[in-house]
Amino acid sequence: MSTRIVTVALMLLACGSIRDEATAWLQVCNRSPKDILIAVVQQDPRCLITMHGYKRILPCGGCRTVVDGDLQREAPYYVYAVATDGTEWAGDFYFCTPDRPPFDTCRPRAGRNCSQGYKSLGYREYTPKAKDFTVNLNALDTKQRCYD
Repeated sequence: MSTRIVTVALMLLACGSIRDEATAWLQVCNRSPKDILIAVVQQDPRCLITMHGYKRILPCGGCRTVVDGDLQREAPYYVYAVATDGTEWAGDFYFCTPDRPPFDTCRPRAGRNCSQGYKSLGYREYTPKAKDFTVNLNALDTKQRCYD
C-alpha cells in the first residue's frame, strides 16, 4: 500500500512539473488611467503567424493573458494597443489589421498597403526571455497617471 502511495505521489509531482512547463504565458498589463484594447501577433505552427484582437484591458493595473500555455521564448510577439480616446501604443512593425473586432486571423499580411476592411497599424515587438512574460503599457502622458 505504501508503494502505491509513493507511486501516486511521484506521478503527481511529475504532472506538476509538466504542467509548469506548459503554463508559460504572455500577459499585457495596463498601467495607464485609460481603458485600452490590444491586438497581438505571434508565430503559430499551424499557419506561420496569427493575429488576435481586440481584447479589452481595464485601466490602472488591469492585466490580460494573451498567450497561455504555448509561449515561445526568444520568439517575437507583437502588441498594438489603443485607448478609447484614440491614444496609441504603437511601434515600427506594421501589419494589416482587420477593422472590425473581434478577430482571430491566420497569416496576417505585414506592411502598409492593406486591402479593404483592413488598416495598417504599427506594432511593438517584444521577445520574451523568461517562461512567463509581462508587457506593461504605461501612461504616455505624464500628467495622467493612476493613483493608489
